[in-house]
Amino acid sequence: MNFHRLLSAAILFSGLTGTAWSAAKYPFPRGLTYKYGTKAGGTTAQGAAIVTATGSEIQTAFNNWKSSQLDSSGNTMRVKFDDPNYTVSEGIGYGMLIMVYMDNATNNTQGQFDKLWAYYNKYLNGNKVMHWKIQGFSGVNQQNGATDAELDVALALLMAYKQWGNASYLTDAKNLISVIWSKEVANNRLKPGDAWDDYKNPSYFSPGALELFKLVDANGWSSVMTNEYAMIKANQNTTTGITSDWCQTSGSAVSGKESKQLGMNYDGVRTPWRLAIGYAWYGHAEAKAINDKLAAWLTSTSSPVAGSPAKVMDGYTQSGTATGKFNVVTFVGAFGAAGMSNTANQTWLNNSYYRTRVGADGTGYYHASLKVLYQLLMSGNFNNFWDDASMVSGVSSRQTLPEVKVSRQGMALQIEAGSLSDLRVNLVDLKGSTLRTGTADNARLSLDLSGLSQGAYALQLKSSKGSEVRTFALTGN
Repeated sequence: MNFHRLLSAAILFSGLTGTAWSAAKYPFPRGLTYKYGTKAGGTTAQGAAIVTATGSEIQTAFNNWKSSQLDSSGNTMRVKFDDPNYTVSEGIGYGMLIMVYMDNATNNTQGQFDKLWAYYNKYLNGNKVMHWKIQGFSGVNQQNGATDAELDVALALLMAYKQWGNASYLTDAKNLISVIWSKEVANNRLKPGDAWDDYKNPSYFSPGALELFKLVDANGWSSVMTNEYAMIKANQNTTTGITSDWCQTSGSAVSGKESKQLGMNYDGVRTPWRLAIGYAWYGHAEAKAINDKLAAWLTSTSSPVAGSPAKVMDGYTQSGTATGKFNVVTFVGAFGAAGMSNTANQTWLNNSYYRTRVGADGTGYYHASLKVLYQLLMSGNFNNFWDDASMVSGVSSRQTLPEVKVSRQGMALQIEAGSLSDLRVNLVDLKGSTLRTGTADNARLSLDLSGLSQGAYALQLKSSKGSEVRTFALTGN
């Protein structure tokens, strides 16, 4: 049997203190099952893995993004925009999220994360948020902040604190969150930026981020979430589930010169992706209801998409008429993420993930950045580092030997076999090489971890009652 197809459950063991604070506590890949909903998995009709055990397809997307989009100068780094002479604050947020989630002993991304954060801080306005568009490393092109960027940057800083253990990240996150509240929130609603508040953008709302803000900031983030969800629900088309790029506070459509933004285009397409995070991490019923409606339309035979990610176009009216002409990662991945809150949409999610990997156009700033982020989320690699329970156990419903308990004690794995007197255990790397082996005596077994490099491994469990493989990440030195 193909080793990689055995990966049906995931356990991540943390707690080993490294000799340096910069060692990634949660190295890529993790491939954990989310606390709520489902993730992409299984195989295609041709037998190819939807998600590889090593995350090689995500690593490839990450490498391509780095080589095409990153530019450094001194202690700063930027993400090149569609016009590579410019950078937008949104791109810095994407870059910081990507770096904190892709770190491991090989990628070693913390230094790049710090450079992106330094770039953000180099171009602050008087309100202490980054001007939204910068010309290279030379100066401001378009003034004042964009709220989606600030939310992503603050989220990345919170995750950096958990990933690398440096308290300065937490301090920086708290400071930025305070600024967001005072400058980019009004009447318990998100403004689109610190300097304007004409219309609202549903895709600026990041429920996963706001839930974490509640842990470190005493302001009324719960009220903001309630209001944002109500606005998006009111804005959503009752038949298709499509939301618009921009809307009124009430959720109703904008009018006049802004009528071109009535449908879902490149501004608004990120909404299902952001809501998918809110459901995967926290089980938000509102996020599930909104994304379930969209997924139901996407998979309906009456929809022009008809359940085929290859038919997804880059723009729709809210009634479901395609206004775009191209099949691109930005739309395929976002629409795929809408399927994560309901196992009935597993086939749609799997096919969308694979189409995001192969087939959909993923070149250019927006597509390349979101390709990495979408694949991380849909594959179980965009985890909530603040939720210890979700990072310790990701056992799936396909577990065949549930009585076997595995825990980490120092430099050893402790396996309790329960009634399985014939339990055999192999510790292997993700290339399939056996590194440790043993048989449970007296229903217990200890596997020595000393001498192993940090990274991803798998535990093969075999007995007369069945077999199972659990993956885990060895962290620290």
